[in-house]
Amino acid sequence: MTWSDIRTIYTNDHLTKPLVSPATRLNAYDRIEAIVKIHFKDIFNNPALLKELSKNEFKSQLAKFKTSGVLSGSEESVVNGIYKILGT
Repeated sequence: MTWSDIRTIYTNDHLTKPLVSPATRLNAYDRIEAIVKIHFKDIFNNPALLKELSKNEFKSQLAKFKTSGVLSGSEESVVNGIYKILGT
């Protein structure tokens, strides 16, 4: 499964949910993707590598690249969704 496949599945899933603002999560996805593209190129090119990292470890590593040092609730939800799609 490619990163593009994950994005498509995640986007389609969130556009069909009765969320007040699906754009909030989709914008969070964009922010996570931007970090992954720059700092986790191996994972961007092969998302299956996430199976080697716990979800919490990946969240911690992502947070290091944010100015605030923490993921927002929406960004955490995105990571949870990515792991769910990967079946981990």
